[in-house]
Amino acid sequence: MARGRRARTNTTGTNVAEAQVARTLDHLAHFEDFTKSVLPKLQEAAMKGKTAEDIARLAGPVLMAKLASAAVTEVDPQAALAMVREVLDRAYGKAGQKVEQTTRFAALSDAELDAMLKRELEAMK
Repeated sequence: MARGRRARTNTTGTNVAEAQVARTLDHLAHFEDFTKSVLPKLQEAAMKGKTAEDIARLAGPVLMAKLASAAVTEVDPQAALAMVREVLDRAYGKAGQKVEQTTRFAALSDAELDAMLKRELEAMK
């Protein structure tokens, strides 16, 4: 082997197929956990006439766990983030942004504002 070069790992079709099978089994295990633990609660909430917001809130903790899992596994983090963000936005609303606004006219009286408006209208003629 030449100096300074890394040895190449020979990825055969068998290794790729094994990795796909392993990922599929992991997905099935997660789905089985979901159908046993979360899905019954969601179905019960729907049958009781709960709102979509209430049902989404029930799924919120599971989706946060999925996001954390996606961050440390080979799952496409962009897709996981988009899904989690969508459900959480629907359950809790979009994150707010604090805006501070001040106006220079707040301290003026109505008479002063009227006079200023009249001057501006006269200037436009």
